[in-house]
Amino acid sequence: AEYMGVTVNGYRPLMETEEENPLKCFLDEEDSTSVPETICGLTGLLSMLLILVGIGLLIHNHLPFEEFSAYRLGVLFLFVGLVVFLFVGIAQSDSSSSVGKFEFRRINNKFKKYQKSLDSSLKGYALPLPDDARKLLKAKSKGSDSGKGGSTVSGLSLKKYREQTEAKITEIVRREVEKGTAANEIESLLRPKVFVIEFEGDIQASGVDVLRKQISILLCVATKYDEIVCVLTSGGGLVHTYGLAAAQLGRIRSSGIKLTVCVDTVAASGGYMMACVGDQIVAAPTAFVGSIGVVSYRPNFQKLLNKAAIDVYLMTAGRYKRTVDVVGDVTEEGLAKAQEELLVIHESFKSHVKKYRPKMDIEAVSTGECWIAAESVEKQLNLIDIQMTSDEYIQSKCKSHDVLK
Repeated sequence: AEYMGVTVNGYRPLMETEEENPLKCFLDEEDSTSVPETICGLTGLLSMLLILVGIGLLIHNHLPFEEFSAYRLGVLFLFVGLVVFLFVGIAQSDSSSSVGKFEFRRINNKFKKYQKSLDSSLKGYALPLPDDARKLLKAKSKGSDSGKGGSTVSGLSLKKYREQTEAKITEIVRREVEKGTAANEIESLLRPKVFVIEFEGDIQASGVDVLRKQISILLCVATKYDEIVCVLTSGGGLVHTYGLAAAQLGRIRSSGIKLTVCVDTVAASGGYMMACVGDQIVAAPTAFVGSIGVVSYRPNFQKLLNKAAIDVYLMTAGRYKRTVDVVGDVTEEGLAKAQEELLVIHESFKSHVKKYRPKMDIEAVSTGECWIAAESVEKQLNLIDIQMTSDEYIQSKCKSHDVLK
């Protein structure tokens, strides 16, 4: 595409017919060095055949022609087969490590095909309508109104409306180009995008590795006119891994791109640590949110070991290297130090939430309690911003944005 002499490399308009065709990320044909899977498969079969022939010649050591040495030919076949096999392995390894694993899929018209199917099924049962009424409905479904003056939009003829719209778009592009705005930002200004990512967190927040890669890609393609929606589900877990996950979302906020976090079921403890980073939190009415607290449990088997007359030597360097552990006597000093460490983590958690939601009464909500989203709104706890499911929120964006998942 070209706007006012500025070439937009790689730009390709998304058509409705491309609904099911995902856009591969960062995998241009001229830059790709991976070997096609079909070639790898055929070459792999050839290498196995060469290896088998070579082994067969070495075992039988017999050829019908005396001038050939079966042993030498068997070694040659075996060597060539192994070389080809190694080549296929390296090629497949390079292909699997390609950055083109991530895909963007436009979902604006995701459910339109079902609507068409339903309309088609109900055609035979529709109420009979006069021809004139049917024509009016048909014109309306195409986005225009029939009348003596032809198609109109807000009192203007459709042709006049298009001319004015094109003139406005051209003027916007010209103004932005003169200001030095990047081409991709001009595109987003005219048609902003919403990027949807999902995060389902376990205790270890093991999905953080995929999350950071997704965010790194999005920060390369998204602009300040776009929006990133993170559909989050997590009941919390380890402090350091959820802290890292929250920091990854913080990269979006720092780049100036709007971040919306949607919670359909639960975002508690470490999950809420991530959710509060968003510019806004959209939660289903019955979703659980909050649990701004810290918990730690450590079993101690020292008394059981003493009864069994088993000696376990716990050696440390540093006064507080081990405060409460599975072995060793637990002292009052050790317990006090362990509790102090929990309080430090809790204060850090509270500061994190307060940073991103300054209007919240942090002392009122940092008791470790968990609230239903609707209840938190009634009590004005400011834990969420909008009561809505993620599906409803994303669908509301389809009218004004290109929604990519």
